[in-house]
Amino acid sequence: WKIAAEIILQHHERPDGSGYPNKIKDKDICEGAKLLAVIDAFHSMTTSSSLRKHKRSYLRAAAEINACSGTQFSPTWVAHFNKMLREQS
Repeated sequence: WKIAAEIILQHHERPDGSGYPNKIKDKDICEGAKLLAVIDAFHSMTTSSSLRKHKRSYLRAAAEINACSGTQFSPTWVAHFNKMLREQS
């Protein structure tokens, strides 16, 4: 559970160090947290909720994730995300 807790704790950290709760940078963020950040953002953008009345299309959500590659999201995991999307279409 220690690894799972670390992933959950760090998934709002950003490669550029502007995330939270600890403002750690890319090399200090565990890989699972980097992956979860992409998945969580994509799910959040493409699903309706009480906070977001209108969900985005998969294409729009993917474009937003790619626009934030290197700042909000790990470029490595964004590349894997893009590959998965291409394989699914």
